[in-house]
Amino acid sequence: MHKFKITPNIVNIANEYADKVKQDATNIKAKVKLQALYEALNNDTCVVSQGSCRRTIIIPKPNNIYAQYVNQIITDYDSLLVAHPNLFHTIKDSYDNILDSSAKELLVRMTYTDSITNPQEPKIYENVRFVDLIIDLLGYDTVQSSIFSDYLNKINIRTCVYCNSQYAVATKEGAPMYELDHFIPKSLAPYLCTSFFNLQPTCGPCNKRKSNHEFEHGSYNLSIWKEPADNKEDAFKFELDKVKLAKYLVKSGIKSSDDIEVKFLPARKDANIKLLHKDIEDHFHISSLYSQFNDIAEEVVWRHLIYTESYIDSFKARFGRLLPTIKEKADRIILSTYSERDEIFKRPLTKMIQDIDLQLKGK
Repeated sequence: MHKFKITPNIVNIANEYADKVKQDATNIKAKVKLQALYEALNNDTCVVSQGSCRRTIIIPKPNNIYAQYVNQIITDYDSLLVAHPNLFHTIKDSYDNILDSSAKELLVRMTYTDSITNPQEPKIYENVRFVDLIIDLLGYDTVQSSIFSDYLNKINIRTCVYCNSQYAVATKEGAPMYELDHFIPKSLAPYLCTSFFNLQPTCGPCNKRKSNHEFEHGSYNLSIWKEPADNKEDAFKFELDKVKLAKYLVKSGIKSSDDIEVKFLPARKDANIKLLHKDIEDHFHISSLYSQFNDIAEEVVWRHLIYTESYIDSFKARFGRLLPTIKEKADRIILSTYSERDEIFKRPLTKMIQDIDLQLKGK
């Protein structure tokens, strides 16, 4: 739908998030837990300052590759929390060179006792996938349930980043009313499961439809982030069917929203954008979904016909005299949603409304 530039402000927010995750108060203690697992993979018994862990491993020897994999996560942990998406594939390749995907997916026949989080009631893992053990020890559930919500409003996201048709917000108390997807699936890259730039708020249906599918064609993908030097506009756009719009505008008598059609299209002629567009349609069914919002698209047409340039100038002048402190919000009132491109995810359907407004203005 839309990509944000990773500005210095966004970097500061990501660092703030990483600091929060690493605080002892969160009780994640990922590096301590991973260190205990690393030692458990090398020894029959290990002792750490917060308690002890015992393990029975039936992984065929030598299993040092698992220990090496865990040790690499410990070494990289701080940088992984704030790694930029343009580095994800390089990072993934380095970890896959240690332990390939099939090894991560194997059921690890092991009993591992985590006595660090709660020594009185240690958590016992039995016959779990190695990848799931890593995800749990990194504290993903805690990040999803009680940490990440604090940062949604700071990055201007309040809707699903895939469909932009559903809210993705948290309650006043911070309970998430959304799901977190991973740009790089956590089953393929568990070490990125709590990485700030790999977490993408979604509605439940979109998260399930995306699943572990990798939406990447060339340099185009579903990450919501881009580097500061990337000045490319959005790869996709909403547009009213031009023929149906022309007929609607000249039609006399009663008009209906059924007379217009919202289309979801590649914004540029590019083979990779076309392939990604097909992927998105096959999984998220955006065109079919947005056919249910013809009435809202029709209202954009109404506002375009009513709010002429002279009317808008007059409105802004009068509005500025009445409420000078929020004069800059006049465009938002006229559009009936947010008017800036980086505000697309602050309210459902904003991208469609903005795109159609630009189309009607000939931009």
